[in-house]
This record gives sequence, C-alpha cells and structure tokens, in this order.
Amino acid sequence: MRRSTLSERLGWVQRRKGRSVIVWVRSEEDLAPIRGILAELSREHPRVNFLIVSESGLFECPSGVRQVSHAPFAVLKPVLAVFFSRTRPQAILVAKDVRSHRALDHAARRQRVPVHLLHADTASLKADVQASILNMDRKYTATLVRLLSIPGIRRLSKRSLMPIADLNALAGALRFPQRILCLGNGPSSEADEVRALADADFDAVFRVNHRWLDRSIFTRPHMVFAAGSKPVRSIAPPCIFCVQDAQRAEKVRLACLHLAQGRSLVVAEDLGILDHWNQLEADGFGSFAPTNGSVMLSLAQALKPRHITVAGVDLFSDAQGAYPGDAGTANAYGVFHSREKELEFTRRWVRAVSTDDDIDLRLIGHALTSL
Repeated sequence: MRRSTLSERLGWVQRRKGRSVIVWVRSEEDLAPIRGILAELSREHPRVNFLIVSESGLFECPSGVRQVSHAPFAVLKPVLAVFFSRTRPQAILVAKDVRSHRALDHAARRQRVPVHLLHADTASLKADVQASILNMDRKYTATLVRLLSIPGIRRLSKRSLMPIADLNALAGALRFPQRILCLGNGPSSEADEVRALADADFDAVFRVNHRWLDRSIFTRPHMVFAAGSKPVRSIAPPCIFCVQDAQRAEKVRLACLHLAQGRSLVVAEDLGILDHWNQLEADGFGSFAPTNGSVMLSLAQALKPRHITVAGVDLFSDAQGAYPGDAGTANAYGVFHSREKELEFTRRWVRAVSTDDDIDLRLIGHALTSL
C-alpha cells in the first residue's frame, strides 16, 4: 500500500475533476458501518469523488472510494484551507471524537459545507449525503442578485453581455442559419467524419462549455451552451452564450462584469425550446436538469434550418470514454442529469427531426446512429 506524502498531510492532495464527499475518521474501525453505503454512493454518483481522511494512517478502502492522506496537521487552519480548495467538498462525514473535529467544523461553516456525524442509521445518512450532493447552489446568495438591480451595474452587465430576448432575435443575431453543426464533447466530436468538415460548411457552429478549446477543432463557434461563467470568460468574442435559466444567467452576468463587449447572452427557458418535450412527457425532465447538449439540439431544431449535423453527442456510452484525450473523467452523467431522460429525449428528438421533410439530418457517432 502506498504511503501518505508530506504534501498530502499538509492538504495538498491530488486534484481530480469534480466535487467531493469527504469521510473523516479516526481509524478503519470508524469506517466499518458505512462501507456499504459508500460503495453504493460511489456507484450511483461516479462523477463525485469520495475521499477518506484518517487520523491513524492508511488502510484498504471500499470500491470506488480512495484515501487521500492521513491528517496529523489537519488541526491547522491553513492546512484545512488548502485541503478544501483542492477537494471542493459537497459534504463531510465525520466520526465522533476525531481530533480535528473543532477545526474541521469551523472550516466547513466558513465554506458552507454541511457536516454529517457518522451514525448507525445508514439509510438516513445516505439520504443526507445525496441531498448535499445535489445542493450545488449552497454558496449562492440573494445579496449578489440584488446587485443587478443597481442601475449602474445593470447597465454594465448588459454592456459586457448583451441580452437576447427571444427566438426571433436570436435567429437574427445568428443571421438565420440554414446549415447548423451541433458539436458535443464526446469522442465522436473528433471523428474522422468531423475532421473532414470545415467552418465554411456551416452557417452556425454550436458547442457545449469550453473543454474543447485546446483540441484544435471548430474552436470559433457562433454559439456556446454554458453551465456557468467560465466558458464565457474563456472564449473570445464574438460569441453568443446560452444558459438554462434566469438564476444562472444572473450569476454569469455578475461574474463577467469586467468583460469587453462582443458577447451576448440568451436564457433557454425564455425561448420555450423545451416546451414540446415537456408536453410529451408528464414531468418533462422531472427533478433532473437537461444537459446542455439537449438544450443545443432543441434550439437547433427550433431555428428551422435546412440542415443539421450532430456529432459528439455520445450519451456517455462510447467505449473510448467520456471525452477525447481525457482518461480520468468517469464515463457517466453528472448528478443533476438522468441517463434515462436524456436517452428518451434524444431518441424522440432524432425521430422528430428525421421525419421533418424540411430538415436534412446527419448524425455522426454510434450512440446517435443506433437510436
């Protein structure tokens, strides 16, 4: 078994993409009652990192769970600050009487991370952890939103991100595209068929988030479907960005006040592009959110072009993994998305567009062509 390094003991643990659930115990004995639910949670949420910190050395962990260090220096506030920064915890499970409890509890309150005491009621504990995993907006406060009601800040936000109000205005901003490329981030986004295409083949290129920026293929999209502000800050203008709801739009605006002009922002829920799906399904996406890929496909159809090409929408089912050049990310949907809902939506979307005599549809990638 590997040894814990000094840098790990000082909080500088190896970073892995995604957020974490931390289990802080005195020894392996504290872990015994919850080994089962940890294994279940890691299977149910493969994009979440389940990390164990022990105060008495390293030991064997449940499947899907890894031990990052033991913690002789964890009572020091700077060590915990580094540890929290590296692991980005969604929740902390802590055993009774751990030496670091007071410092850990103080640091967690400052970061607004919920702390759950390990106890025998594993079903209740599992429910608490799942609720914490799903609570991504714990740091979001109404105070920041109220800033946008200040006239000067509101004007500045509109200057850095010009709002687009409706579908007609968006179509005009895109110059009424007739040939649209919808490019997700899956392995088929870099298939030979895609590499044979060129920007000139399309009136509009749609992409999702920003992980493709260093992949040297279709890196100047007309429109990007973003989960947060990082794509907006990372992608050079001119570009139109789409977020899913008004709350997310306000957070993006506040984070991008400093940006120069040349970017626009549209809110998907204002366009009504998922209304048709919600009418077909009694609960739409239910308690889950659609992926940005699904929003992208819905918008492409709503713009009524003559031709749509779709690639890189591999539904996390490609044998090559989640993303090209990335062996570390779990090949699975995040906690806010449902594989069943996404498959059903994509299947219905392909069927609807394929039978539309006014739209020529080209699908690239086994996940789509096999639907």
